[in-house]
Amino acid sequence: TERTVAIFDPSHEGSVRVAEKCGYVRSHDASFMDKPTLVMQRFRPA
Repeated sequence: TERTVAIFDPSHEGSVRVAEKCGYVRSHDASFMDKPTLVMQRFRPA
């Protein structure tokens, strides 16, 4: 299984919606460069 990850500013709702349409699901909240970050991932068969 192949996993891809995308990170977003959680306030960019449009980007999050596009990622969801591409099959990404919310994974967890994190911090990147001292800013809140949403981590999303999707799995594909290898």
